[in-house]
Amino acid sequence: VIRNISVERARVPNGDMVALNADDDVTRHFNRGMKLGPIRNILVENISAADAYTFVRLLSNTSPIRDITIRNIRGGCRMYCLNLNRWRFPKGRGNIANVLVEDVVVAKLPGNGLPLIPVTLSVRNMRIRNFVRTDHDDKAKTLLIDDSIDAEIAIDIRREAKE
Repeated sequence: VIRNISVERARVPNGDMVALNADDDVTRHFNRGMKLGPIRNILVENISAADAYTFVRLLSNTSPIRDITIRNIRGGCRMYCLNLNRWRFPKGRGNIANVLVEDVVVAKLPGNGLPLIPVTLSVRNMRIRNFVRTDHDDKAKTLLIDDSIDAEIAIDIRREAKE
């Protein structure tokens, strides 16, 4: 269980608030001691930031990430709300399944036009429920799914009405 992480300072943190990395480049000096392997049965909840880089990252090459619940995310982000990009892995990689994302209220902070949720890793049975976007930046997509991956995603995403 990972819960109750909150930051209110501008541009903090300047990285992922929560990173579930089943596979990462363990040969890089800052990853020394990191082990590759499965990640299962994780609850991430009550994560908030006024100006986060990324709220939650799921990274898998071949090792599985399974049975993950992410809920109650609040605030603004410069890069991603939920990052499932392939980073340094070849196209078509990823071993992610049974992910529930729910009760998210976020704003994409202006600047880079990147999507709130990029999906470039293979993912099965991902459900996104009650996802509310509070900004109105039409340059940045909410969800972008790479067409070269296997993806099974059910979504309920909406924007707050403009006043």
